[in-house]
Amino acid sequence: MQRLPHSELNILFARAQELKAQGIEPYPQHFVRTHSLCEANDAYEGLSFDSDGEEVALSLCGRLMDSEDFGDIILITIEDQDSRLQLVLDRAAAGQDALAKFRANVYRGDQLGFEVDYIYRERGRLTARVIGWQFLALCSLPLPRRIDSPEREYRQRYVHLAANIDARLRFVTRSKVLRYLRRFLEDQYAFLEVETPRPDASLPSSPEQYLKRLLIGGIERVYEISRRSGDEAVSWHTYPESQVMRGCMMLADLEDMMKLTEQLIAGLTQHLNATRVIPWKSLEQLVTAAQQRQLLEADPDAMPDQSADVAFDDMSIDLVPPWSRRSVYDLARDVTGVDFTAVDNVETAVSAVRWAGVELDAMATFSSVGDVLAELVRQVVGPSLIQPTFLVFAAPEPGAFAGEASDGSRFQLYINGLLFAEGGSGQTDPAARALDDHDDDFLTALKYGLPPSGALTVEVDRLVMLMTGAMDIRDVICFPIHP
Repeated sequence: MQRLPHSELNILFARAQELKAQGIEPYPQHFVRTHSLCEANDAYEGLSFDSDGEEVALSLCGRLMDSEDFGDIILITIEDQDSRLQLVLDRAAAGQDALAKFRANVYRGDQLGFEVDYIYRERGRLTARVIGWQFLALCSLPLPRRIDSPEREYRQRYVHLAANIDARLRFVTRSKVLRYLRRFLEDQYAFLEVETPRPDASLPSSPEQYLKRLLIGGIERVYEISRRSGDEAVSWHTYPESQVMRGCMMLADLEDMMKLTEQLIAGLTQHLNATRVIPWKSLEQLVTAAQQRQLLEADPDAMPDQSADVAFDDMSIDLVPPWSRRSVYDLARDVTGVDFTAVDNVETAVSAVRWAGVELDAMATFSSVGDVLAELVRQVVGPSLIQPTFLVFAAPEPGAFAGEASDGSRFQLYINGLLFAEGGSGQTDPAARALDDHDDDFLTALKYGLPPSGALTVEVDRLVMLMTGAMDIRDVICFPIHP
């Protein structure tokens, strides 16, 4: 563990000792807060511009973000988790000693507690009058007004959060998203939250198969919220340990799972934003923003291209159900001219796609026609879908591709060109599953009988990105780079 340099330790010690010599405790063990800043703002937001204000008795606290000294008064701006408030330290109300000690000892970033006796509007801005204050903790390192290095944002998240209320609000929203997911599944659909083994290469079963074991055992609707354990590269929209919600529901088919997904995401949007229509950032804008951030990560002193600043387009994403349902085979045929239901081998599928002018990833390997189709969706079809669209992989008839067994019907949900959810109904016949599945224990479980059931996986991190307008998936993950 890296220790503070002696010079910084000396500064910390000297400032604390100086305060204690004045009878000021810089690190108290207790402070009673009556209202958060959000609660105070909400409680007195109704004060009219021409009112005389209201006498109160509040204890507030927050981090000092700004102050202006006008001699007999000091205007103070503090922030807590999700709100800010203007305070006035007035010699007439708080006394000359309180004013002088504040002026001499307080620095930007310090954590402070305040006793407030009056709230009013100052030039339209809600303002609280201070009659007493105290330290809660010292900020002995400079608190930046802006962090120009994305790597520092991720590596020193505590600095980023302390300096940026919008960053804090993103994580407040993230918590609300997770709370809504649980309430929706449990209250409206009677799901039970469970835990399954963390995905590992040594385990033969997928997380979904563990959930289906529970269905076989008689627990009819189950879900879990967990992190992947994968090797996916980090980009502005991918992260190897991304958070997902997985669920399985007995007696549900493809359409049931698509309806549940619609209701879940549309309801979440309404809950958080009071609307189901949200501003749109195009994929081109998001990619441009990601490129600028990569430039800053490589060279923190580099100047980003101001002409490429990302802004909202005059468009929106409409999440009001029902959402479009499109056959993936029809969209693939529109792009390539190839009827994938008639293609009988991988080589033919790859050749047909490339002949149509679509360059597949040179590093990709394909073991089936379905793999080629999936890569085409990932590279071309999916990114073209801006409004919420279900890509339905249900084959026109059993046996989706020549020589390939059907494993039920499935869907993928794309919004703004990104995959947000996937699911469907799976094969429950153990004899049919035995052709492709080599997990002996899961095949044994199937022999005890799995009724028709549906499965769903939701990309939680991308959902938070959509709800907050975040430009990078790492902006909604607390610690994407471990210290």
